[in-house]
Amino acid sequence: MASISVKNHNADFHDFVQRLEKKGKKAKVIVCAVMRKLMHIIFAMLKNNAEFDKKFAFAS
Repeated sequence: MASISVKNHNADFHDFVQRLEKKGKKAKVIVCAVMRKLMHIIFAMLKNNAEFDKKFAFAS
């Protein structure tokens, strides 16, 4: 449920979701990708005892 909420309402993930939609990914695939991205971000924040940083989280 968190990934669906983030997908629909979080401005930080908007570009990520748009990029996946442009590639033709289906809705469930996008939700799973957001879920994975969230888990990686949360793990990195806990591991490094850091706050959320958009530039680090969405570095290309």
